[in-house]
Amino acid sequence: FVNILLHAGFVILVFLCGLRLTGRQMPMWWAAALLAVHPLNSQAVNYVSSRSGILAAIGALGAFYLTSVVARPRPVAAAASQLAGLLAKSTALAGLGLAAVYEAGRTEGRRLLPLAGLGLASVVYVGAAWASGFYGSALGSFIRPLTTQGMTQFKVLAYYLYLLASPVHLSISHAVVESTAPSATVVAGALLTLSLLGAGLWAWRGRHLSGFAVLWFYGGLALTSLMPLYIIASEHRLYLSMAAVALLGAHLWRRPRSVSPMMIPALLLIGLATLTSQRNEIWQDELTLWSDAARIAPHAPRVWAGVGEAHHRLGHLDSAAVAYGRALDLRPEDEVSWCNMGVLQKERGELVLAEASFRRALDLRPEWPQAQANLGRMLLHDGRVHEAAILLGRAAARSPSLAVLLDLGVAAAQDGRRDVAVEAFSAALRLQPEHAESMLNLAAVRLEQALAPEAADARASLLQQALQLSQNAVEISSPGATRVQAQLNLAAVLTGLGRQVEARELYEVLLRSDTDSPAAHEGYGRLLLQAGDPMAAAMLRRATELGSATPRLWLDLGAAEAARGRFTTAAEAFATAADMAPQDPVPRYNLGEVLFKRWQQAPTAGGMRAQLQQEAVAAYRAVAALQADYRNVRQRLQQLAAATP
Repeated sequence: FVNILLHAGFVILVFLCGLRLTGRQMPMWWAAALLAVHPLNSQAVNYVSSRSGILAAIGALGAFYLTSVVARPRPVAAAASQLAGLLAKSTALAGLGLAAVYEAGRTEGRRLLPLAGLGLASVVYVGAAWASGFYGSALGSFIRPLTTQGMTQFKVLAYYLYLLASPVHLSISHAVVESTAPSATVVAGALLTLSLLGAGLWAWRGRHLSGFAVLWFYGGLALTSLMPLYIIASEHRLYLSMAAVALLGAHLWRRPRSVSPMMIPALLLIGLATLTSQRNEIWQDELTLWSDAARIAPHAPRVWAGVGEAHHRLGHLDSAAVAYGRALDLRPEDEVSWCNMGVLQKERGELVLAEASFRRALDLRPEWPQAQANLGRMLLHDGRVHEAAILLGRAAARSPSLAVLLDLGVAAAQDGRRDVAVEAFSAALRLQPEHAESMLNLAAVRLEQALAPEAADARASLLQQALQLSQNAVEISSPGATRVQAQLNLAAVLTGLGRQVEARELYEVLLRSDTDSPAAHEGYGRLLLQAGDPMAAAMLRRATELGSATPRLWLDLGAAEAARGRFTTAAEAFATAADMAPQDPVPRYNLGEVLFKRWQQAPTAGGMRAQLQQEAVAAYRAVAALQADYRNVRQRLQQLAAATP
């Protein structure tokens, strides 16, 4: 609906420009009406992503109108219109071009001041875009050589004229291929384009408005023709140029003598409106849109990729797989179809095939953020957190979306790189300051940092940050899993701050609402352990039974059992933690300590004492292999060795 309103505004602006330039009210009215319903504009209006093109066209045409068309130019308003159009899309540079060409054709009274305003607005925009690195990355990575681009676009410009005159084979994707050699089609297209441009220049030198209209038509296509773009030909690029055709038609229209003056434009209006109505029906559904394109261009890989995506979004996975396969048969180096195939295979549980497809997409386009994010996300879910963090980090560096930053933070946190996780979650909050999931994740990492032994000096500050983030996450999150997780975080932070009464109340509320919550049992058990409550072991044991299984949980369970004097079950818990974290010396040291105490308490007679001694020696030696000077390992080994007969 917004696009329709914008299109109507553009048509009115074209009518106002044409009326002043031609002085012919009725012909210009019919020309604007035909422009409004021409099916070649159906893509620009129906395709919401083309709104930037419509806005750019309005900004460019408004700049031209306020500079060169009105009786009294308005320099400030013209410059603002030019800049607004450029902020929508770079193609609005055509506004400066139109005004410059028109002013060059004036014989007297050239409006240089407003023209300079358009130039200044364009320089500001181009300078800002260049400083941001946008133009540098675009100009440094052309997808095809400029010679190939030139030959291809000569063919495309002629094809656009065909679509304009006969808009019956419109499509979301036209079967136009690159031209790497001057074929007959390229030569014919070049001769036609250069002849029309030459005729336009010659006519405009003689102050014939038809010449200006021709230059306007090609000027509106100049930027997209010169810049190598992924899509070779697209109907919405003609949007501003179509206004020149309306101007030309109104200027050249002559009243016929043998028929009614309104019959021909009326018949054209009915015919074009009918074609546009039919085209609008195709645009109402993505599957019908791409299926129609496949009918027109059955050998175009991009079309079959679009058919696959349409089926994929509708949940037709088998049909999507067939379409993606067809696209890859036609173009095996299509990284987009490989990536889409990987997503589909992952949804179908074909993880090995999905990984191979994502890696194939990255082989074809190594620094593509979307493929990096998809592969990284899959590896994260598979537990390969280190490689996942690397891929997600590279994706976030080029395309820092909220989802990618969240996944990067999770992967980095699981990989032990808490500083990277903090930066990722902080960047996510900069993108969306009220995002509860980012808050609670950042709070969890800050809590982990506070509890780390090396963070003694910063512990209070980190805990305060975690507290504030957790409270904010609870406040802004709606009832559900996110709020529960935020409450769990808050209870853990309160425990860390020593506010045990508040933490205990919160855990009890959570357990009343969900008696089978492993996270609540684990957190509550840890609180009870800190308070010296013997019920800690039962609570932590219940957390393991409910499916919570982390090295830290088993460590805490071991500590709780040891505090109760149940050294056998404590040793089992520490051994489980050691198996889960083979590079961490803490579980093995705790196991050694429990075995050492059991050894000390064992009767001197019998084989149990000797067995416990051997097991303790093995545990301490495992610790020494990881960290030779860890705590009092050497002393324990010496004590055990001295007791050996």
